[in-house]
Amino acid sequence: MLGQFSPSGELLVVAQDWSDAYGFLVAIWSFPPNAAISFDLSSPYCLTPNPVILGPQPVVPLLSSTFQDYAGNTYFLWTQWLGDCPYAPCWTEMRLTRIRDGQAETFPLPYGDPSAPCQPDFWSWWHAGADCQGRVYGTEVGCAGAGNMRQWTGILRLFPDFSILAQAPPGPSDGRVENFAGFTTDRWGNLYVARSWFLGWDPGGYSVWHVRFHRVMPDELLGGSYCPLWERQGRVASDPCANCVSHQKKLVLKAYKDPDLPEAEREKDGNVLWLEEGNELLVAHGLSPQFEAYLCGENETPPCGEKVAARWELSELALSPGVEVEKAIFPNHPVFWFGRELTVVEGEQARMQTVHWGYAKLTVTVDGSQLEDAPPLAIGVNVIKPPVLGRQHNKYDGLIAEVAHRYGIPPQVVKAHVRHEAELTEDPPGSGNLEFNATAFRYEPRTVDKKRFWEKGLLADNRYRPFALPDGPCLWPEDIAPRSHYSRLTITDALPLGWQCSQVPAEGQDHPTLFNYVEANDGWVPCSPPWKVVNDARGCPENPGEERQTGPCHRRERWWARPEAGNMSYSPFDGRFYCGRYIVVDCTDSKEAKWLLNDGNSWIGQTALASSYGLMQLLYTTAVDTGWRAGEDACNRHPYLLFNPEDNLNAGVGYVTTLLVEKVLKARELVLKEQSLWVGFLKQALGYYNAGKRAGRPNLAYANAVWGRVALYQPGF
Repeated sequence: MLGQFSPSGELLVVAQDWSDAYGFLVAIWSFPPNAAISFDLSSPYCLTPNPVILGPQPVVPLLSSTFQDYAGNTYFLWTQWLGDCPYAPCWTEMRLTRIRDGQAETFPLPYGDPSAPCQPDFWSWWHAGADCQGRVYGTEVGCAGAGNMRQWTGILRLFPDFSILAQAPPGPSDGRVENFAGFTTDRWGNLYVARSWFLGWDPGGYSVWHVRFHRVMPDELLGGSYCPLWERQGRVASDPCANCVSHQKKLVLKAYKDPDLPEAEREKDGNVLWLEEGNELLVAHGLSPQFEAYLCGENETPPCGEKVAARWELSELALSPGVEVEKAIFPNHPVFWFGRELTVVEGEQARMQTVHWGYAKLTVTVDGSQLEDAPPLAIGVNVIKPPVLGRQHNKYDGLIAEVAHRYGIPPQVVKAHVRHEAELTEDPPGSGNLEFNATAFRYEPRTVDKKRFWEKGLLADNRYRPFALPDGPCLWPEDIAPRSHYSRLTITDALPLGWQCSQVPAEGQDHPTLFNYVEANDGWVPCSPPWKVVNDARGCPENPGEERQTGPCHRRERWWARPEAGNMSYSPFDGRFYCGRYIVVDCTDSKEAKWLLNDGNSWIGQTALASSYGLMQLLYTTAVDTGWRAGEDACNRHPYLLFNPEDNLNAGVGYVTTLLVEKVLKARELVLKEQSLWVGFLKQALGYYNAGKRAGRPNLAYANAVWGRVALYQPGF
């Protein structure tokens, strides 16, 4: 059995066994670091699932050495028995066997100078190895000359034609000659030759030799220069000689800003950046770049080289100020890897996720290689605030980026969420420029006012009582004013439609009931009786076309006029409710309709408390439940403050973060194996934002609708 290390740092093992059917067999394994060593032909580390057959011999073949070249081919030297000889146990000749792609090929090895051939004997020997450029060399030690007299040779040959590259000078006829007594290569590809000189005989009749060890390269041998180790003052044995120095390599990195683009767009200049040792990478928060490592010549300019597997390590992590450490998902990482660890990953490519502004040192090392001429590459990664998020609706980009940094959510996801929730408005008026409406407002009479404040008695909660209509002690006009967003309906026989609409006053003692808001603003289910009367059945199967009016006061809020709420439509014509679409029934006697006509008609609509506000359409109850302005007196948590973009984004993104940690990830600093998991988890958190924290499952239709806008707001590189 033989053992040796390959250029990639794996352990090569050559083992020999006997088979009655085939004679002597040889198998080879290549074990990576930390692999369990098992000499099993079915092992994934076995290079010869079909063993090499050396054949039957009367004596055991001697395995001399093994090595591997830089193309991954494996070699081993062994002795072939040729027959008996008069002065020794056997007559042998060495063979070199190469394993390439699992197939074995054996080469006989020549001996002696072609001008003075000699016969091999049991003293004949070969050494072989590969240099830094993949060339395979061998040295023969000796053979028997005429009359079985020892004839030592010092010949260096090149595989596979075994042409002579160099030969030690001949010595005197008495045999005192220089010989190549040994040969090997190191992990950098330098050649080492053991040179020996015959000095004479000692009193006991034994020969005396002087041996020196030299590092050489073929061109140096041919030129007569042996590059001896002891003459290289100040340099260690790992320094390459001239031949390898001239072929030094360097690592360069290729970074893709958006690796998910189609192949044709992925390689465009705007999406690709090449990095070398000492470079600094500025990457906008939110991006998830992918890196590849390439091995290039020392003087080559990227793009260059061949892609190689590497080890990618992040260190010296530092966060910029502004992170909400108690809530952030990755409070200790400006970036992390997708893989088995947050800071270390191995492979031909590595995918990074940015989560906070900050700095990290990235060190890349060629995987499994110890080549001195490909030293590790180190660059700085600076995650910065994105200057813009997409090319439109940019008024709040700076604030969105700051809040996204605070919690560790990609800013383009936050902006897409805002776009889905907040309506667009001209800003400034008449400019034609559309921006998000920070004063967007929506009252929720069914899901919040009825179900939480009326049914569960939440109005008595000290967190909400200060702002209850009509006489909450902390109410300010600004808290009441948003209700003017809605209309109220007055029945009259003087008008063609029998009613008129007016704006709910922003202040004063006129406090509409919940039913007042519903009858004027909920709209009708398409093709319900009131819809058909007003629209002449337009938009229905019997009269395709565009409708004229969607509700009594032209609004269509769909609080009850939707499938999950019964598809209810209130008709001001006759004061009755109708349920269904196409097949419609009078449902005035239903539980919901009776509640609206009775309790709902006496319950003052809590528009300040049961509404969603601002850029993220965040419910006031949700903001309070999740700790918005928790350190302040309840009387200072005015609902209208959620119109403030910073308040709204802080509370809204903080809520998404809470959902992501508590409902989805169940932990912080979680290792994620691939980028698709991160996307999936973010979608689930968005789905719970819509469905509610107490929901059994997220609304993924809502989440996918939000995600459909993410590509519009990608950060710059």
